[in-house]
Amino acid sequence: MFRTRRKLRKRELFIPSLIVLSLIRIEEVGTIQPVPGLSGRAYKDLGDVNLGVFFAITKYDPQHLCGDELRFPLLQQYIEAIVYAVDEINRSPALLPNITLGYAIVDDCVKESAAVAQALRFLPRRNCTTMEINDNADQYDVVGVIGPERSDNSLAVSLVLGPVKIPQISFLSSSDELSNKDLHSYFLRMIPPDRQQVDAILTFIQAQKWTYVSIIFSAGSYGESAYLRFKQRAEAFGICLAVHRKTTLVMTSEEYVEIIEELLQKSKARVVVAFIGGEEMVRLFQQAHVMNVSKQFIWIGSDGWSERLTILPIEYQPSVYGSFSFQVSAREHSRFNDYFDSLRPNCTKNPWFQEFWEWAFDCSFKRRTCDDSQRISQSSKFYRLGLISKAIDTVYVYGHAMHNLIADKCPQATGEEASECIKKTGLLDYLRNVSFEGSSGYIQFDDNYNLKGHYEVRQNLPGNPLNLKPVCRIDLDNGTSISVLSNYTWEYVSYLGWPNVPPESVCSPPCGVNEYKVPDLVKCCWDCRECRKNEIVFQNGSSCQVCPKFNWPDPLANFTRCSLIESTSLLYTKGVVIFEMAAIALGLVTTVFVLIAFIYYKEASIIKAASRELSFLQLIAIMLGFVTILLYVLPPTDQICSVAYCLFCFSLNLLHAPLLVKAIRIYRIFLAPSKCARGLRFISPFSQVVISCLIVLGQILGS
Repeated sequence: MFRTRRKLRKRELFIPSLIVLSLIRIEEVGTIQPVPGLSGRAYKDLGDVNLGVFFAITKYDPQHLCGDELRFPLLQQYIEAIVYAVDEINRSPALLPNITLGYAIVDDCVKESAAVAQALRFLPRRNCTTMEINDNADQYDVVGVIGPERSDNSLAVSLVLGPVKIPQISFLSSSDELSNKDLHSYFLRMIPPDRQQVDAILTFIQAQKWTYVSIIFSAGSYGESAYLRFKQRAEAFGICLAVHRKTTLVMTSEEYVEIIEELLQKSKARVVVAFIGGEEMVRLFQQAHVMNVSKQFIWIGSDGWSERLTILPIEYQPSVYGSFSFQVSAREHSRFNDYFDSLRPNCTKNPWFQEFWEWAFDCSFKRRTCDDSQRISQSSKFYRLGLISKAIDTVYVYGHAMHNLIADKCPQATGEEASECIKKTGLLDYLRNVSFEGSSGYIQFDDNYNLKGHYEVRQNLPGNPLNLKPVCRIDLDNGTSISVLSNYTWEYVSYLGWPNVPPESVCSPPCGVNEYKVPDLVKCCWDCRECRKNEIVFQNGSSCQVCPKFNWPDPLANFTRCSLIESTSLLYTKGVVIFEMAAIALGLVTTVFVLIAFIYYKEASIIKAASRELSFLQLIAIMLGFVTILLYVLPPTDQICSVAYCLFCFSLNLLHAPLLVKAIRIYRIFLAPSKCARGLRFISPFSQVVISCLIVLGQILGS
């Protein structure tokens, strides 16, 4: 994290240094010198008051400042949306009457250096007025700029134009760094910052019960600041990171293979969040398709590539089926759709429109294979971009702010006077305080000069072009709410191919009933162990605790609390009780019969030889044992339980004490010489009874 912050700080120091050197050069020569390799094409129609516009139109070229081919052809919709809004304002009698609004749209070539070079063309110059600038000029006199598209380029442009008090509004740059008003006090934007997008993505992941995810992020402000926010906020949502990797525009295929192989090593983390741009997205999914891991991951894309999926070659598009992408929610603008459909390559000043047409219809104007009578919506590659209304409202923000400023400060100003009035007064405060109902919704900036917004989650499904199906909407304005718009389909991301079975992305499944977690090194990973029979799961499943005496784990509470053991008694109608009562009765009757027989034949020699008195004690003990069993059948009370316990012990001792005394008596008699047997002491019946009673008494006192 500290390394990332140092890199961000280096960029903040590098760009101002470049600006200072550029300004010194401008002071020396009095004008801006052409930059070798910088795109000289511009889409312009200058007026009394002009806006500068940045778009990343051509592809990134590591060898040159600008590439030759269109980077994202459908971006022409945003370019034409700016032109459409300017034309609408110029036709409106209610907004900037008698003042013509103009524009100059330039290409920043996906590079900070190119963006800075283009921004220098918008710097105010000494001894230069609006009337001195013609359509062929290399420098443009502007009161504000729109863009750029990429956050890194917006940061660079803000550091160039902010010090000279030229406001900047972007409807696509979302980096949190741009919210730092100490550095970017003249920057405003029409969308929420990335911190809200990160929270929206985490909310969506949490709603699907995914707790173990990986993240890929692009080098630069957009990806790195989003990663830092994601890492800081993930724990609050109960989410752990498995893999985090950074991409760059100059990475090789082998490096993308390394990223995917690392993701495969953490196979339990099936969800992969991608905060990357369109170029990196293409390289990533191309390699995923080559490695045949399309169904292995659930990709969740940020707004950096959500609208750029069409630049992915059609043979690689199956690798994105089932993935999700986030986009700021905005209304559709039907009037602009009709306007864009009416455009033809031979009826526009747009220098990139012919290339766009050739891409859309796979034709060539040089070979005369293009039919310019077609409508662009007839192309199989075409689909409507989602932030058209945001682009139009960006122009209207400038229109309303300039209208209010002129009405306050110079109500009679027109033409050059209006431009000078705006520059003299400063447009920033009026931009901050703009409020109106726009095409995309109600427009009003917050304290950080951002607009609040909602996020639309789309699932990318097969189609020609891709079917970007809205599945839910996430609102973070007042708390957090998720509105489901359509059912998800899982057939493109599930191992088993079951469309209605949500896949899992967890390091360890939840422990079962009566199991506790044994933590691993990663917070979301653990092993499960079972508690003992007399223990409950304690401290949110992290340990076990023994239940108190006379308590037992409650299965109805999933063994998370102890419950008092309830006393129960046998019912007299049950078969077991009936059998026991019959056995008790039979035993008592038999014992009483034997006792009567002993009393009746008490003088018989065999009964005398069996120690008649001790046998009487044993018969009494057997009778008491049957009575004890009867007490255990009765409903339990403290008194019955006490009597049953004492009677059980007494009857058992009374049964075994005479038996012990008998054995000792016989042993002594057989051990003594026959002549001396009659002289043995304590072998009389009375002595034997006394000894037995003493043994029983000792047992009672000892217990």
